[in-house]
Amino acid sequence: MAEIKGCAGISICYVTPRHRANLLPALIGPYLLTNPNISITVKEMLSYDIVAAVKNQMANLGIVADSTQLNGLASLPFSYDELVVFAPAKGRWHDTESTTFEEIVAAEFIGLSEGSALQEHIEDHAKKLGRRLNYRVRMTTFDAMMQIVSSGVGIAIIPKHAAERYCHHHSYKIIRLSERWADRKLIFCARDFADLPDYIKEVVDFLAQPPVDS
Repeated sequence: MAEIKGCAGISICYVTPRHRANLLPALIGPYLLTNPNISITVKEMLSYDIVAAVKNQMANLGIVADSTQLNGLASLPFSYDELVVFAPAKGRWHDTESTTFEEIVAAEFIGLSEGSALQEHIEDHAKKLGRRLNYRVRMTTFDAMMQIVSSGVGIAIIPKHAAERYCHHHSYKIIRLSERWADRKLIFCARDFADLPDYIKEVVDFLAQPPVDS
């Protein structure tokens, strides 16, 4: 363990709270308990703002989806979450257990707001099929998306963790998305991990442990 004289601070920008809101607190709390001389500032930002913040040395670390353009930043694995289709409990999807993206790409979608790395990731795969997603509405949170879908309007592609965490509030159907890209990975990004102070490297190692709630 790195020896810290005085106090040291770490700045982390992350894009994960929409679907893993409890992940960082669950990991950071135990770390702070055993490292009283370390303070951590955590900020929620859009993916491209995180990359810019890390690149311009406004943050030590970023946590983004692996589909994010890193613009030369280094990366290390952090966590992952499977993408699923969240659909109304009644209607055409009620007996569907698994689907390909091609089978649903023409459906009406409830999406995340512009600037979302996840939504851009999904749109890129629609373009590969020669299609554009038909959005009925775009929301800022997964919970808001699920409320719309549960009312019977459209479908959404969201992380499984979000669906399982919030689905008890909604009338829903979770459908497996049978695509290799549905295994969405989250990564750390930094200018150069080798140049980080030892105490920040220790934080990366600690946070990269398997989440206790997964």
